[in-house]
Amino acid sequence: MPPIAKRRGPFVLHPVAHRESHGDVKDIFNPLGTLVEVEHEKDLKVLMATASLMAPYYYIMAQALDWMRAQGLNPREGTRYIAALFKALAEDVMDAAASGDPTSFSDITKASQTPGGLNEQNLKTLDERGFYSLMKETLDKILDRVKGA
Repeated sequence: MPPIAKRRGPFVLHPVAHRESHGDVKDIFNPLGTLVEVEHEKDLKVLMATASLMAPYYYIMAQALDWMRAQGLNPREGTRYIAALFKALAEDVMDAAASGDPTSFSDITKASQTPGGLNEQNLKTLDERGFYSLMKETLDKILDRVKGA
């Protein structure tokens, strides 16, 4: 994964490395990014499938930039804005993940919406059009591929 080359992003360790039996394995891999340990191979495969969200994530930004250009915005400003926006959103997500609370992503989604506001409208429209259902369906297909089905 490109982020790993920059020592950013998730690095999955399977099986869980117990210090007493695996020595300093965690110390070796920790500097590569965010170390996520999973006990079961099935969980590793779920994480592998989820990594397929990388290109769609970048493509959302590319499509937003194309839309901004079509509105007459200079691509330089649009690129800087999109990059800064998604970086800030990623930092919010990292803060939420650090809490360890599995509901934190739902909480920040709710907090990002003003009733009747623009974010609420966008989320509702994408949901009604099946964007998120299609994403989950695609992840199921990717997981089947990872499992070798």
